[in-house]
Amino acid sequence: FSSCTSSVTFDEEAREFRVMAREATDDGFEVFITYGPKSNADLLVCYGFVLGEHNAYDDVHIRVGFDPSDALALQKRMMLPRGLTLLGEESWELAIHWREEGEEGVEVERVEFSDEMMMILRLCACEGEDFMKMPLLFQNMAISVANECKAMDLLILAVKQALKWTEVEGAGGSSNGTTGESVEGGGEKLRCLQRSDRLLLEAAMAQAEGRKTSPLPITAAHVEGQGFDDDNEVW
Repeated sequence: FSSCTSSVTFDEEAREFRVMAREATDDGFEVFITYGPKSNADLLVCYGFVLGEHNAYDDVHIRVGFDPSDALALQKRMMLPRGLTLLGEESWELAIHWREEGEEGVEVERVEFSDEMMMILRLCACEGEDFMKMPLLFQNMAISVANECKAMDLLILAVKQALKWTEVEGAGGSSNGTTGESVEGGGEKLRCLQRSDRLLLEAAMAQAEGRKTSPLPITAAHVEGQGFDDDNEVW
């Protein structure tokens, strides 16, 4: 919002919005407002425009769920915190966001995978001896190298499914569920929205691939033997 030079308030008595410049300005000087931290999908549906292919507030949705053939699916569902248990559902719709920029000179991952998303992915990927390390799952920690790799494989698969929405020609659809029928005459804007979806999804896929080969932080729990065992190298 750095370009915003005004504040907007609503006068209940006069029943009107008032735009006030934050500092003295000359006649004819342009005053800027902000629409708030909205994604391109929100801006397109609500206001009829988009902010180019890279909007810091963009998000895309993927579907993540248990393998129908997983004999432990019921037990895994029972392990989820109550707020994550969706009755009658075998999958969840989860959002991927651009990560806020870190301090200057500090390298951070471009895409944010929420704690909720990682918990579900790790649980879906959990098998065998990893069940003995389940307490780590609820501390938002990696269970094992093998589990983390499988969780990233599940994420990559879900991202590839979401990418199919962006491959529709013309005024098709986006991974946010916006279709060409949402905005009259908005074909080019919708294509821009699709491209911004692809940009975020491709960054998420590259980041997931990188997590399969890049080191994970060593935590106190792992050092104390609550996490990876001696035969499972800690990244």
